[in-house]
Amino acid sequence: MNLTPEEEAEANRLATVYNERPFDAQTNPGGFGRGGNSAIGLFIKSLRDMVGFGRGVVRVATDSLAAITTQANRFSAAVAAIETGPVTSVNGKTGAVVIDLSEISADVTEQLAEVQSTLDGVVAQQASAARHSRAYARAFGG
Repeated sequence: MNLTPEEEAEANRLATVYNERPFDAQTNPGGFGRGGNSAIGLFIKSLRDMVGFGRGVVRVATDSLAAITTQANRFSAAVAAIETGPVTSVNGKTGAVVIDLSEISADVTEQLAEVQSTLDGVVAQQASAARHSRAYARAFGG
């Protein structure tokens, strides 16, 4: 449940390459100012990176949610088996029922941390996109 190398590269470009400073092919190739966005299609490239990164974020969040749901369903099934009466088997084991919540809790905590990290990245990229759109608007008077 990680971003692909391409999605990581897109996120990196969004965070570090594109900016509102004046374009200069040598010193600031990601600058939207002074025609950078139109002369070399920088704005379109940044939008493509935003779409690619956004798709990755959605995929990671969806995968994480599915994994969390699986863990929750396992837990619910074990609790339901215990509540219905004498338990002869939970996950293929017989005898006294002991539920080790640490494994489930650790998995869920790890997955939630990954989702939060990904969402933090989205917020940062949205802020970056807002800065870029302001630079685009200044460059084209919009």
